[in-house]
Amino acid sequence: MVGLRKILLKSWRPVQVGNEIIKGSKQLTVATAIELTAAFDMKPELWVNLETKYRLFLARKSKENTNISQKSRLYGKAPIAELIKRKNGLPQKKASGP
Repeated sequence: MVGLRKILLKSWRPVQVGNEIIKGSKQLTVATAIELTAAFDMKPELWVNLETKYRLFLARKSKENTNISQKSRLYGKAPIAELIKRKNGLPQKKASGP
């Protein structure tokens, strides 16, 4: 990571931008990917794909946390456990004899 930091900091971008990319708070652009390609002799698609995978990971993680939060609020407001026990929230019908 030290090499990446040096490359980003030596580029035309401000130091703050390089640090934000390394921390993950700023997205790596196609232009930066091309610069990294020249510095590390790697294809720009590699850098763009790494950025895309990271952003997808963050989106999935955020969605997962949102779903957990929503379920938690719902369970706090409604007797969900009791409804699940009753099978689909409906009282069980007793079987009638022939």
